[in-house]
Amino acid sequence: MLDDSTTPQRLYVDGYKLSDEMLSAGTLPQLGGARMCSVHAKGNCLDPIIASVTAGRRYRHVLGFEAGERARATKDAVFNTERRTGWYPLLEWGWDRTRCTDFIAEVTGRRWSKSACGFCPFAMATASGRHALVERYRREPHAGAQALFLEFVARSLNERQTLIAGGSAAELVDAAGLTEVQAHYEALLADKPHAVYEVRRLTRRSSKRTDGRGITARSVRAVAHGTREQMTRQLAAQPGDRHDGPDGITRHVLRARGTELPSLEHFYVVCPAVVEDKARPGFDEWWQEATSDAVLF
Repeated sequence: MLDDSTTPQRLYVDGYKLSDEMLSAGTLPQLGGARMCSVHAKGNCLDPIIASVTAGRRYRHVLGFEAGERARATKDAVFNTERRTGWYPLLEWGWDRTRCTDFIAEVTGRRWSKSACGFCPFAMATASGRHALVERYRREPHAGAQALFLEFVARSLNERQTLIAGGSAAELVDAAGLTEVQAHYEALLADKPHAVYEVRRLTRRSSKRTDGRGITARSVRAVAHGTREQMTRQLAAQPGDRHDGPDGITRHVLRARGTELPSLEHFYVVCPAVVEDKARPGFDEWWQEATSDAVLF
């Protein structure tokens, strides 16, 4: 954030970041569905400013979708109104990312790398993107450590949550031999207080189709706090069967995730104490109904 002035002199780099939101919720940016990270970190910030600047007048909203990103422009155009018109000059000019970086180098004498969070799953979705990210982690091991930290927290609460579809950032770092990233990550883990979390998750039956899936909801609650070593010992005292997952995370499982609806999952796990206690409204009632159904049937 820049200081509040028409001639700002100071840049404030701290504040409530997307990574803070992800950690407090124990989740990751999603590749599918609504891109809520863009909504929260971009739209919710820019929309009030645009409204203030334009003051109800008609305006063009310029977006830098490059050649080859026609689908993004088409999707953005859905949000056009009588006042707002999206404009995509790079598409008109036929400029791709290489042409853009060449232009910047010609004007400034510097080559700029792609701007993205170090834990962006979209940057990890292609082989070229993963290669570029590995090189970034070599230069900025703290960025790689942060990605591993976010992934570990989210994965502790849901083993399916990783930054790379069919893989993980942890596997990417390990395969690339990024020992400095690993060292930063281990130091980050050691520096954090930990907690034992009780995690319950259910997928309801669809209200429209008897054989369809309804919403999935989760309850997360910390039951103990302490050091990493203390919480590892505390986990051993929790009920459930010990499961050492392929992700290297130990869970005490009371209910394994099933395929029949309503699908239930219930376990205890240790992870850094950064996740807030949270349950979707109505969760306890749904859980009671689902567990009663399980007993009856």
